[in-house]
Amino acid sequence: KEDAVRLFDIPEEKIVVIYAGIDCAYRKLSKVNIASLKSKYGISDPFIMFAGGIDFKKNIEGLIVAYAKCGKSITNRYQLVIVGRAEPEILGQYLRIAKDHGVEGRVVCTGYIPKEDLIRMYNITELFTFPSFYEGFGLPVIEAMACGARVLTSNTSSLKEIAQGHATLVAPGSVRSIAKGIREILDHPLVSMKRAENSVEYAKSFQWKSVAQKVRKAILERWTP
Repeated sequence: KEDAVRLFDIPEEKIVVIYAGIDCAYRKLSKVNIASLKSKYGISDPFIMFAGGIDFKKNIEGLIVAYAKCGKSITNRYQLVIVGRAEPEILGQYLRIAKDHGVEGRVVCTGYIPKEDLIRMYNITELFTFPSFYEGFGLPVIEAMACGARVLTSNTSSLKEIAQGHATLVAPGSVRSIAKGIREILDHPLVSMKRAENSVEYAKSFQWKSVAQKVRKAILERWTP
């Protein structure tokens, strides 16, 4: 909304902000075959996860470096799993960055995985990370919350707006800030787990039924003669 007002001079009062929606399939599961799922994607340990489109603005390189800077107490216990479709050379680049920063073998790039497995991964990850530089919305953040995951994301753009109070917010341009956020969550599990429990209910407000109701309300209030 702010960008539309600033860049296109659209009067603020003419804009109704309605958030994007998520499929109700994104939810906490009663049972996941953890060993089978991890084996399928070459994961051996508890893991920190990123999921989403693979491009520069997602800040995956920064995430890998931040993970490496968390120290052995984190990297020896948790792998970093990057989920998303990308060309082999891009995924290879991420693995080279991991090697250059001393975490070779601790970063796993799965490539594309089907939706059913993505939901399972959200359910079993120790922490979902999404330190993107800029988003128009940030669906993976809400998807992860709906599945009960603890979430770390950026204090910028729409991410701050949709996640504030329900996630740990970090400065995406600061490797130090991302690393500190990761350690904070994993070293203080009780606080972050309570937040994750509350986030499951919060995420329900982003289901498509709610989105449709808000669209209908906006049309009736503003454009019906």
